[in-house]
Amino acid sequence: MILVDRREKLVIDAMKSLGVKFKVEQLPLGDIVVGKTVIERKTMKDFVSSIIDRRLFTQVNRLKGKGMLIIEGREYDNLVSQNAVRGATLYVVKRIPVIFTDDVYDTVQYVLLMSSPDQKKYLSLRPK
Repeated sequence: MILVDRREKLVIDAMKSLGVKFKVEQLPLGDIVVGKTVIERKTMKDFVSSIIDRRLFTQVNRLKGKGMLIIEGREYDNLVSQNAVRGATLYVVKRIPVIFTDDVYDTVQYVLLMSSPDQKKYLSLRPK
C-alpha cells in the first residue's frame, strides 16, 4: 500500500495521472510511505532551503532506520555554495538512503518499483 501525505499535491496529481492506487492521509513523518519505508521527498530547491534553516538534519535523524530521502531535480538558487550542498548530501547518505530523480514523475516510478512485490522483474538490462 502506498500512502501519500495530503500536502503533496504534485505527487497526488502525478499518481492519479498514471493510474496508481494509493491513499491520501496526513502523515506524521515523511511525504510518502511504501510498506514500512518512509520517504521524505524534496526538490533540490527545498533541499537547499532545508540546509539553510537546518531542518534537513532533524528530518534525517527522524528518518534514520525507517526511511529514505528522494531529491528531485538538479537546479537550485545559489543561496549556498556547491560545497555546502555536497557536504549536506554526504551527511545524509551516511545516515539514510538517498535517490536522485529528474522530476515528480520519476519519483513516482521509483515509488511504484518499491511497492511492487516482485521487483526482480524490473531488473532486466534490456529495454522494453
